[in-house]
Amino acid sequence: INPATVWYLGVDADGDGYFGSQLTATQCTNPGGYSTVAPTVDDCDDTPVTGASINPGVTEILGNGIDDDCNPATSDSALDIDDFNLDNVLITPNPFNSNLNIKLPHSYNNSEFKITIFDLNGRLVFSKQYSSINGRINVSNLSRLEQAPYLLKIINNETGRSIVKRLIKY
Repeated sequence: INPATVWYLGVDADGDGYFGSQLTATQCTNPGGYSTVAPTVDDCDDTPVTGASINPGVTEILGNGIDDDCNPATSDSALDIDDFNLDNVLITPNPFNSNLNIKLPHSYNNSEFKITIFDLNGRLVFSKQYSSINGRINVSNLSRLEQAPYLLKIINNETGRSIVKRLIKY
């Protein structure tokens, strides 16, 4: 018998129909009701008192501070949803000539941003602070840049979050 055997709780302790628990015991012998087989569907709360309403088959309830659906990737609050990402920020045109238009999610109206542009050697070729107006930023006077690919970095001054987009200057 291996003294470091990991035993997994092997019963549906809360009766919600989902086997599995994150409860384990590491010891020589089975503490009772445990198995050496890890669960295939993780019921993140299998405790008899609270666990029946928490399992992979339920819908996440926003704002209650509980991971109801046992999926940490599902946001618990509408306020936690980070909409500052490449899917929600539109940069046009690409390829560009002398101007860029950046459209941000509405929650970033009148926010402060730092816009930087780097060449492919990592050299900073443009940097300026902007305020979004109606969720838009207009970056102008880029005609001095050479025709080449660039990396545009948008940094939210309030949160420090940033995104990077590849652009081509023609």
